Amino acid sequence: MKVRVSILGASAVRDYDDETAIRLFRELSCRVLGLEEPAGNPVLAEPEKVAENVPELVKMAPQKLEGYKGFLYLKCPECGAERGFNIKNPITEFTCRKCGAAFAVKDLVPLHVNCECGSSFRYRTNKQENMFDMTCLNCGQPVAVSWNAKKGIYETIR
Repeated sequence: MKVRVSILGASAVRDYDDETAIRLFRELSCRVLGLEEPAGNPVLAEPEKVAENVPELVKMAPQKLEGYKGFLYLKCPECGAERGFNIKNPITEFTCRKCGAAFAVKDLVPLHVNCECGSSFRYRTNKQENMFDMTCLNCGQPVAVSWNAKKGIYETIR
C-alpha cells in the first residue's frame, strides 16, 4: 500500500506493507491535523473519490484586504492640508501631519495625472472638488485635473 504526502507543487510517495501503511496514516493524521487517535480501522477513500475529499481551506477564495495602499493623495477634512504619498500596507485611517486630526480613509476615487513633461501618475484621492491642481513629481509644475463624471475619475485637463 502506498503512503502519499503532498502539497501544491510537491509530493512524496512510498510503498509499505498494509499494517505499516495504516499505522503511518494514523500517526501522521494525528500529528499533522491534530486529531485524536481514531478508534478501529481508518476509512480508506477510493482513488476516484479522493478529489471530493479536498479540505475546505483549498476551496475557499482568498480574502479581500480592507483599506487602501499604493499612491494616495489625501485632503484633511479638518484643516484642508493635502498630502500625496505611497504606502505599501493597506490603511483605513490617516493622521494629518499639520493638525494631527485622524480621519477614515474610505470611498477613494482614481486620480490620473499626465504632465506635459511626459510623466504620468495614478493615485487614489478623497478630494471632492470639480477641479484642482497637483504638482508633478518629476518636473514640479502644476497639473490641472478635473472630475470626469462619466468615467468616475479625476483626470488631466487637456
